[in-house]
Amino acid sequence: MCRNRGMTVVVITHNSALTPMADRVIRIKSGRISDMQLNPAPTPVEEIEW
Repeated sequence: MCRNRGMTVVVITHNSALTPMADRVIRIKSGRISDMQLNPAPTPVEEIEW
């Protein structure tokens, strides 16, 4: 729904199983950005296994 409406959602988690649904994944280490990756084909939330 957020993609359809052009809304930004920020999810902060230690659960890396959620990263396939993200458009962009930013990793932070010691308070600094250590890595940033774009995901050209995010997995729909409904397909993520919890």
